[in-house]
Amino acid sequence: MQYTPADPFTKHNTIASSGAFVAYSGLKTGRSPSAKSIVNDPIRQNDIAWGDVNRPMRAESFQVLSGLAKSYLNTRRKVYVVDGYAGWCPEDRIKIRVMCTRSYHALFMTNMLIKPTAEELERDFSDGADYYIFNAGEFMANKYIPDVTGDVAVSLNF
Repeated sequence: MQYTPADPFTKHNTIASSGAFVAYSGLKTGRSPSAKSIVNDPIRQNDIAWGDVNRPMRAESFQVLSGLAKSYLNTRRKVYVVDGYAGWCPEDRIKIRVMCTRSYHALFMTNMLIKPTAEELERDFSDGADYYIFNAGEFMANKYIPDVTGDVAVSLNF
C-alpha cells in the first residue's frame, strides 16, 4: 500500500513494507547535541553538568529565540497541539503542552506523554501547562542571537 500525504510538510513520510511509520525531517534529520543549551539561572546553576552537550544560555537569548519560534508557528497554516503528562504519579506529574507543525512530531509526543482523560484535559489544561514545547523545526535558528551557534537550536528553560 502506497502512502500519499495531503500535507506538504509530510511529503517524505511513508509507511515501510513492515507497516512501520517512517518520517524524514529534512535537513535537520538526526540529533543535534551540540545545539542544545539550557538557561543558566541561579537556582539550577550547580545542578547541571555544564559542558559540550549542556551549554549555558542567557535568559534574554532564550526569550528572543522562543519569540521567533512562536512567531513562526503563528504563520503556519496548521499547528498540532498535544497535551499530556510527564510522570505517571498524579502528585508528581508535570503538564506538558507541545505545539508543532509536523504530524509525526505530534504523533511522537502523543506516544511519549501520558494521555489525559477528557476530564483531566478540561480540569488540568484549561488554564495552560507547566511546560511548553514550541517545535519550529523547519525554521532556521538565528546564529546571531547570543548563545545560538548555528541553524539548529534546542533550548530549555526550566
